Amino acid sequence: NTSTNTTNSTPIVIPLVPILVPVNDRFAVYIIDNEQKGSYILTLNKKSMLINAAGGADGLRLLKTVKNIGVAKLDRFIITNNLDDNIAGAPQIILRTSPIDLIHSGIPSTSSYYKQYTSLYPNSTILPSDKVISFDDSIVDLIVPYDDGNALTSDNSIVVKVTYGGNKLLFTSDCAIDCESRISNVEADVLISNGGCDSLNLAFLQDVSPELVIF
Repeated sequence: NTSTNTTNSTPIVIPLVPILVPVNDRFAVYIIDNEQKGSYILTLNKKSMLINAAGGADGLRLLKTVKNIGVAKLDRFIITNNLDDNIAGAPQIILRTSPIDLIHSGIPSTSSYYKQYTSLYPNSTILPSDKVISFDDSIVDLIVPYDDGNALTSDNSIVVKVTYGGNKLLFTSDCAIDCESRISNVEADVLISNGGCDSLNLAFLQDVSPELVIF
């Protein structure tokens, strides 16, 4: 005779994780669901742009997404500020995707991740003031709060505004009250933010006048 011992157990339900796939011949924005800060991938006509790179499990998810959507080599990699949550994955992104252009503020940081990514990519583009760049058929306004002659504060995130056709998207990252009060040219259809409790004040939202806010 054989017997089967059974014990009570609680099944573990593993949530389904959506796999992001390529969007060909159209403008696409991929918003990565990070634990902390936001990472965003934009693609258009086989061109690619990454905004910020989290580390740890978020960094692995980001690298997987980059590969899933068919990006072997990034065209542009923008780091909006040097908070660890935004740059911990930067060294891996540089090593795995060999960005053609890395853009950041150039404001020094004591973070070990800052030292790693600046040593891996010494010829990066420093952004001392507002700048307009192209991204295939779209226009990208890089808006900085630290070029108005006032003393620097810790609230110094680069804001990225992308215009494609009649659509305008504004990526504010960690731009908080001080940053929001020091920038212009922010009107957009879609506002994408890290959603900090010291951001998205009413006056700024009125200036942006978005149809959709994602945070």
